[in-house]
Amino acid sequence: MVKTCGECNKDFPKTKDYFFVKVIKQKNKSGFATYYSFRSTCKTCYGKKGNERRVKKRCQELDCNISDYRQNWKTQYSETRTIDMQAKKKLRQGQYNYYRRMLLKGFASNVEEYRNEVFKNKNSKPWLRKFDYEGKVFLTSKERVNKGNSMKIDNLTDNYIINMLGLKKGQVPNEIIETKRLIIKIKRELNYGS
Repeated sequence: MVKTCGECNKDFPKTKDYFFVKVIKQKNKSGFATYYSFRSTCKTCYGKKGNERRVKKRCQELDCNISDYRQNWKTQYSETRTIDMQAKKKLRQGQYNYYRRMLLKGFASNVEEYRNEVFKNKNSKPWLRKFDYEGKVFLTSKERVNKGNSMKIDNLTDNYIINMLGLKKGQVPNEIIETKRLIIKIKRELNYGS
């Protein structure tokens, strides 16, 4: 079977190698029916049309003619690439990704503004910081662990202890629960420090 392209008027075999598949969903009495057909333009022409749309959009962004597009695109690309290379040298991978997001949203225009913004936003809970900015470490990993464990030492409910013993609520007397709670607290204080 042969299909003619609507753009270039050339004949191609009617297969997925030459035409993109289009999915059509129609409502009928029994529900929805799904039909598969081929698009009217071949893959080559479809790609060219997509490229033309991309170039037109890019020309509107750069405010230039299509003939000047390549020249303006190269200069704009080289400017943004040098900015990115400077940021990549100063920041680690995770920081750089966050910096790019802030650039796109307009919160920062350079690395210094990004660092100021990050410090401003992260002052409330410094132990939750993922990175040490400019060599400043707010809490060491051991201090962070101890901070979390100090909360665990005090948070020992009856249900927690009963679950540790592997029994049900009515099976354990209160004296055993209190004894087990004291033993756990003593072990944690010895392990983690207070």
